[in-house]
Amino acid sequence: MFIKSLRICNTVTGAIMRETSFHKGVNLIVDTESSSRHNKVGKTTFLKLIDVLMGAKNKKGIYKDHETNTETTALRDLINEKRIAVKMTLVENLESPHGKTVELKVDLFPKGHYYINNERLTITEYQKKLNNFLFGISNNTPTFRQLINSFVRISLRGDNSTFLRNLTRADFATYRCVYNFLFNISDPLLDKKLSQLNTELNHARESLREYKRVNTIDDIEQQRQILSALKSEYARTKVQTDNILNPNEYQNNKDKIASVRTEYTKLTDQLSEVNYRIEQIQSALKDAQTEKNRQADLNLSRRFFDEVCSKIPDINKTFEDMVRFNNKLCDNKISYFNDRVK
Repeated sequence: MFIKSLRICNTVTGAIMRETSFHKGVNLIVDTESSSRHNKVGKTTFLKLIDVLMGAKNKKGIYKDHETNTETTALRDLINEKRIAVKMTLVENLESPHGKTVELKVDLFPKGHYYINNERLTITEYQKKLNNFLFGISNNTPTFRQLINSFVRISLRGDNSTFLRNLTRADFATYRCVYNFLFNISDPLLDKKLSQLNTELNHARESLREYKRVNTIDDIEQQRQILSALKSEYARTKVQTDNILNPNEYQNNKDKIASVRTEYTKLTDQLSEVNYRIEQIQSALKDAQTEKNRQADLNLSRRFFDEVCSKIPDINKTFEDMVRFNNKLCDNKISYFNDRVK
């Protein structure tokens, strides 16, 4: 796809502050003839805007020099005040109005958003969609930002004139993935898998080296010999044990022991229940004996009895009958509890 136009917009008023259109062939961007130094008029900034539209995360690089750590405060304040966004139109054919068109937009102010065809996206989603639009890669391997460095010759941290190694931080596996895609050498997914396997292999080798260091091992063959000797010792010991113990009898004894343990547990539970019942009965027996030994005030009881008899003249029992009946009740209760304890 081709860049058809790039626009700098004031999102507060909706006005287009600057627009640059492109045509088929070579497009030259120069400064004004009135510039005394022919520099510092925005050529690099223009390329940085393209880089931001191509998914660069650090938008502060538009007004900040990372080498000197200085900021162009006037530009920064203008971006924040006007809520400036940059837009870019990509087309499949610069000379034909037909064909696929993609509209990109990035808000340059803090917490600004990314848009593709007016759809608001996260930076990760934005980059993945660009990867699909521009390179036809749906699985994001290699990633869009890994690929775009081979086409956009500008970095927010300064110009990068190298060709083969144009990524600031990347291993050989990443470069292999990128250039295998660019030159259609192999499947980038296989390169990615190969990189993962190499990483796992290196971790395994490091673990083996650490194991050897901790266990003071110099030779794997030596460990194999030790393992073989241990296996032989185990076999010899097993033969000696089998000569002493009959495996079948040992298993039968294990089953019997398990059965006895189960029965023992059952009897222990029953014994605990019986002991509890005995304790309850003995407590009741003690209460009955205390009740019998407690002598009531017979004079008071007799007066109560006589008072009741005067109210109920049909009573045919004497006070002595009542006392004997009460004593008999206590004796019966004590006898019952003694029988229960036995």
